[in-house]
Amino acid sequence: MLERLHIENVAVIEQADIDFGAGLNVLTGETGAGKSMVIDSILAILGERTYRDIIRTGEKKAVVSALFSGAGDIAAEIGIDAGESGELLISREIHSDGRNVCRINSVISSLPVLRAVGSRLLSVHGQHEGQKLLAEEYHLRFLDSFANYDSLAGKYARAYGSWCDKKSQLESMLTDDREKNRLRDMLQFQIDEIDAAHLKPGEDVRLENRRKLLQSAQKITSALERALIALDGDEENSGALRLIGRAQAAFESISSIGEEISEIDGKLTDLRCLAEDVCEYVRDMHRSMDFSPDELEELENRYDVIYRLKRKYGGTVEDILAYREKCSGELDSIIFSEQKSEKLRVECDRLYEETLGLGRELTKARLAAAAELEERVTNELTGMDMTGVRFRVEIKSGNEPGPNGCDTVRFLLSANVGEELRPLARIASGGELSRIMLALQKVLTEDIDVQTLIFDEVDSGISGRAAHAVGQKLASLAKNRQVICVTHLPGIARFGSEHFLIEKGVRGGRTYTDVKKLDRSGRIREIARMTGGPEITKAALDNAAEMLETASE
Repeated sequence: MLERLHIENVAVIEQADIDFGAGLNVLTGETGAGKSMVIDSILAILGERTYRDIIRTGEKKAVVSALFSGAGDIAAEIGIDAGESGELLISREIHSDGRNVCRINSVISSLPVLRAVGSRLLSVHGQHEGQKLLAEEYHLRFLDSFANYDSLAGKYARAYGSWCDKKSQLESMLTDDREKNRLRDMLQFQIDEIDAAHLKPGEDVRLENRRKLLQSAQKITSALERALIALDGDEENSGALRLIGRAQAAFESISSIGEEISEIDGKLTDLRCLAEDVCEYVRDMHRSMDFSPDELEELENRYDVIYRLKRKYGGTVEDILAYREKCSGELDSIIFSEQKSEKLRVECDRLYEETLGLGRELTKARLAAAAELEERVTNELTGMDMTGVRFRVEIKSGNEPGPNGCDTVRFLLSANVGEELRPLARIASGGELSRIMLALQKVLTEDIDVQTLIFDEVDSGISGRAAHAVGQKLASLAKNRQVICVTHLPGIARFGSEHFLIEKGVRGGRTYTDVKKLDRSGRIREIARMTGGPEITKAALDNAAEMLETASE
């Protein structure tokens, strides 16, 4: 239960402390006095979006805190120590720089945690929610909120998700036949073009080296020939090998004379062996330059083939071959797509039937819930001065599963005896919508473990006997839980077990809003004001006193 609400620097409220009680707590005051600021402050505690515009002019931050009793179980779930008292103190600071500081029992918390905890502690129903009744897309949500088939709804949601996933895969696979054929022909052409070249890994590098060699063949051959003559000699000249051999033979004959001569002999021997190796290497290279006159032309043609393939498919032969494998994989995917799509189609059909079956089970559950909802809402409306009203939940089912099942739901109403059932948007007045919403909220919250219900001006469009009936309904609802209600109607305010007046005034050139708890005499004056306006007469006071007396009875 909400024990105390502290508000500081929220709009025109400089500071206010509201000590709520059990039962029905009513908040009244002139239009624009600041009642909405109290509700906004409560919404801030629930973790709802709050803008820094609510900070009172000239202040750096706004502070809202709320003390709840009997919240030990909720505290334990989030790992907060609520002590033996089971109290939770939730606070939120809204700073002018946009920062939010949230605490639960002095422990820093986050807005998502605040929302999760707040939804267990409070349920707020604003006047705008009545407009949801005019939008039929909300009717299914109302019905599902009332019913108890979460497990079945979860199974359906999982099956529907799997079906949608498989259906999406199948649709992407079944592309336009012309596009598929065009892609297949293109891939086959590219594969055939690459295969026709008979490429080998590293061929382009080897080809480039040989090409450079052949392009300079004459120059290289001439240099090699001169080198061979210099090394091995010819008919007219002695080569380096022969001269080194002579020098080595000369020193070999005197190598025994001394160590220094012997060392020179060894070096000449090494030099002769090295020269022989170089000569043999040059001779082999000279032989390799033996090529046919057509080889360079053939090589240039091959080089041109590879160059054109590189421009299309990759910078190296390896890249071209890798691209060919990629094309082959895509082609296989297209060729075997019919087999794959057939398998996927079978799986998609299976999931469709499973989803449709669960959807039909969901429809049966909704039909049963709808019958109970109709009866309970009708009873509630009858108790709010709508005698003869008929309320129906129309369910239409199809064979195409949707995110929430196969059903469309809408609420129908006959507010007067003899009138046919019609959609709410076509016949319901503002007062009727307010009462229907209150009836729904009462029915929907009866089985919800929330100790505090807040109604923000749910009395829109009603007066007289209807207001009296709504007041009685709120008082009845407050027998088992705490109810906080913002109202403009004396017919509702009279039923409050606690009554708070919200007043706006000007002090020192600034606007201030004060919240004060009324005693019996204060309640009489406020109800007299609500009934007769600012001029409070003795008759108005007597009437207000009588209203309170009869309400308590």
